[in-house]
Amino acid sequence: MKGVDTSSVPVDSDSAFIGMYDGKGITEPILYTDDFKNNFFRWNVHWRQNKNALKSVISCAAPTTSRLSASKAVYTLANSPEDPDFPSQPLRDWNEEPTGSTYNFNPNKWYKVKVEWKDKDFRIWINDTLVWSVLDGPYDYAPIDFKIWLGSAPANSEKYRNLMPNIVYRNFRLVSYD
Repeated sequence: MKGVDTSSVPVDSDSAFIGMYDGKGITEPILYTDDFKNNFFRWNVHWRQNKNALKSVISCAAPTTSRLSASKAVYTLANSPEDPDFPSQPLRDWNEEPTGSTYNFNPNKWYKVKVEWKDKDFRIWINDTLVWSVLDGPYDYAPIDFKIWLGSAPANSEKYRNLMPNIVYRNFRLVSYD
């Protein structure tokens, strides 16, 4: 990708690079709430300006019979047992949202970005340098209807939109390790 100018992202915003999710039973374009936010498999990669770093959100379902046979790849909602008056929360099997490394992008330079999900591990590489990872996730759940958005992810207001007007992607390749 080229044209990454992190200084153009407002301080309280996230600018998305890529979004991946299970599209099983979902009408496109997918909406952030609830189909993307509460998806059985969701992974979005974005720039978190207030932390000046890459960030990702991963949700992954246990590969149970009920999950695999569900007509729609979206978690149900339930009130929090700690506070029944708290708004409904997704019944996520596993979720991680770590902030990664600061990476100094030059908007005029091309970058090779590799997003890898393999054997319960999630990694992001830029020009062969590991910049973000979550290792040893508990489930190796594979999306039934794998969907990818480049340059954004389903948005609600400004969430996960590409706020970098000159970003360009080329030579996209999807590789399956199985």
